[in-house]
Amino acid sequence: MTWSWKTAQRILAVLHPAWFAALVILGTSLTFQAPQTLDVMDAVAIEHGALSPQHVALAMFLLILAVSGWYFPRALLSVKYWNTPEPEHDREHQHFERWRRYVPRGLGTAPIASVSVAFFRVGNPSYGLFYLALAAAFLASVILRRRRFLAEKTIVVSEPTLSTATFRSLLALLLLSFVIFWVFVLAPIEAPTLLGSAAILVYAAAAWIAFGCLVLIHPTYRYRLPSLFLIMIALSGLFGLWNDNHAIRQAAAESDPWIRQSIDDHLDAWLDARQAQWSASTSAYPVYIASAEGGGIRAGYWTASVLGKLEDTHPGFACHLLAISGVSGGSLGGGVFSALIADRIQHNGYECAEAPHTTRAPLLPLIRQMLGQDFLAPTLAGLFFPDLVQRLSPLSGAWAFPDRASYLERSWEQAWAETTGTDRFHESFRRLWEGAQARYAVPSLFLNATWVDSGDRTIASNIALDPIRFARADDLVAFSSVPIPTSAAIHTSARFTYVSPPGTVQGMTRVRQVVDGGYFENSGTLTAGEIARALVAARDRYCIRQPQPEAARCITPPIEPVLLILSNDPKNPNNESAKGTLPPSSGGRFLTETLAPWQTLFNTRSARGYGSEHAVAREFTTVRFALGDYKHADVPLGWMLSRETRMLIDEQIDQLRGLTELAHEGH
Repeated sequence: MTWSWKTAQRILAVLHPAWFAALVILGTSLTFQAPQTLDVMDAVAIEHGALSPQHVALAMFLLILAVSGWYFPRALLSVKYWNTPEPEHDREHQHFERWRRYVPRGLGTAPIASVSVAFFRVGNPSYGLFYLALAAAFLASVILRRRRFLAEKTIVVSEPTLSTATFRSLLALLLLSFVIFWVFVLAPIEAPTLLGSAAILVYAAAAWIAFGCLVLIHPTYRYRLPSLFLIMIALSGLFGLWNDNHAIRQAAAESDPWIRQSIDDHLDAWLDARQAQWSASTSAYPVYIASAEGGGIRAGYWTASVLGKLEDTHPGFACHLLAISGVSGGSLGGGVFSALIADRIQHNGYECAEAPHTTRAPLLPLIRQMLGQDFLAPTLAGLFFPDLVQRLSPLSGAWAFPDRASYLERSWEQAWAETTGTDRFHESFRRLWEGAQARYAVPSLFLNATWVDSGDRTIASNIALDPIRFARADDLVAFSSVPIPTSAAIHTSARFTYVSPPGTVQGMTRVRQVVDGGYFENSGTLTAGEIARALVAARDRYCIRQPQPEAARCITPPIEPVLLILSNDPKNPNNESAKGTLPPSSGGRFLTETLAPWQTLFNTRSARGYGSEHAVAREFTTVRFALGDYKHADVPLGWMLSRETRMLIDEQIDQLRGLTELAHEGH
C-alpha cells in the first residue's frame, strides 16, 4: 500500500478510539522524566529498597497500567463502529490489522519503558535493567499469547459490542479503585505515604484509562453520541458553580478577636524590647529581615535550614530577626523556623534579653526531620482520587469530598507533631505570637499570596497591613472572617497550579480566591523592602541626645536594617554562580507564536522577583544565601526531596558562607 495523506487519514480513523488511552499513556510517560519525578524514583531506589511497600506498589500498579494500556484500547479497536473505514483491498486490510495489533502493545509497554529510562537517568542501572526486562517480558507475553494460546492469528473486527470479559475487567479495576478511594479518604496521610507518589500516579493513570475507554469513548462511538468526554468537562464546569470544596480550613474558634498592631506600633514595641542592647552597642546593631524565595519543598528546606544554621551558629540570631517575607515554599520554611522559636520560648525559656545567649539543642536536626518527609504522596492521593471525583460531583458543603489542599496541610501538621510533639501547625495562626515573651521574640511572618480576581498581592501576617507602608497589598487575615490554622495560612502563599487549588476565602461581604504568591513576585523582597523602610522610619523616631559645647545634638541610633536574601533557584541571575549566564535564545523555537505569550508570562514572574532583589540590594545592606546547582541539574521542585537531594543541600548548609558577616554584639 502506497503511503499518502489519504492512507494516513484512514489509519488514524481506525485507531481513533484509542486516543484517550494514548493521551494518558503519553502524559504519564513524560511525567516520569520530569525532575520532581526523577527525584521520587531516586528515593524509591535508594531510601526504600527493592522489597519496600513503595517499590512493590510501583511494580504492581505499573503492571496494572501496562495491562490497562494494552487491553482496553485493544478491546476498542476490535469492534466495528459506524465510522470505522472498510478496507478497500486485502493489503489495506492487513495494514489495518497490523496497526490494531501493534498500537495497544506499544501503549502497554511505554510506561514500563519510561520508568526504566527514569531509573537509568538517576543513576540506578540495576533498577533500570529490571524495568527494561519487565517491559520486554510484558511485550513478549502479549505477542506470544496470540501465537501460542489463541487459534486466530488476526484481530476479528466484529459489531460494536464488547465482550463480557472486558466488562468484568473494568468492574474489577473500578472495584479496586473504589477501595483505594476510601482508603485515601479514611487514612489521608498514612496510606499514601505507605504506597508512595510514583505508585499513586501510576494507578490513577490505569484507572482513568479503563474509565475513559469504556465509559466515555466506547458509548460515544457505539451510539453515535456527542463526545462524552466533552460532556464530562461541561458537567464539571456546571457543577463548579456550586460544588467548590476549596474553602480555606478553619481553626478552632477564638474567644476574642485578634487585635494586631500596625507595622509602626509593632516596630516601636520591638525596638523598645531591645533598647538595652542597641543603646549600649558600640557598633551598628543589625536588625535582619529575611526574604524567602518560592520554589516548593526545595525553597522550604533551604529557607528553614539557612535560618536554623544561623541560629545554631549564632545563638540569639532569632532575636535580631524582625520578620520573614516568604513566598510559596519559602513561606513554609519561614513558618517552620518561627514555630520552632515559639516552641523554644514556651518550653526552654528562650529570652531575647539574655546576654550572652545560652547555647541550646540545635534546630537543624528538627528542620531536616520535618521537611525531609514525603508531602507529595498525600497531595497526589487527594488530587487524583477524592478531589478529582468532587470535580465531577454535584455534591457540596458537608457532602463534598475532601479538598486536596487539606491533604498537604495535614501532612505538614502530622510531620510537625511527629518532630516536635506539639500542635502548632494545627493551631490557630495567631498562637505563634501568644504570650508576652513570644510577641516580640518570634519573628513576624509575611506570607505573600495573590488574589485571583485582581492579581494584587495579599499577605497573611501577624502585623496589620496599611496601604502607606505596603503599596496595594491586601490584608488576608483582616479579610478572612474566620481564624485559620498555621498550616492553612502558610498554604495560602503556596497554592501553585495545579497541585494545589485556588483557596476560597470567605470575607464579611464577599468571597475571593487566593493563589501562590509567586504569581505576583517570587522573591519576597518587595515586601521585605517595605518592612525595611518602615524600620528606618521607626529608627529615626528615636533620638539619642549627645551633649555638645553649644547645644544638645540628636543622632540616629546605630540600628541597621540588613536584608537576608534566601534564594533557592540555582539559575537566579543575581547569584554569584549564575552571573553572566544568559538565558537561551528563543528565536526560531517550535510553535514560537503559540508558546511565546505563555513563556513570557511565566518568565515575567521570575524576572519581577530578580528585579526586586536587585532594587533592595541597592538600597539596603544585604547578605545573600543562594542554593548552588549540583550534578549540572536543577534541584527539583514539588513537595518531596529524596535523601540524596537533601544530603546535597545539607552539604551546602554545612559549608555555608557569609556567617561571619552576621556576627554581632551579644553573640
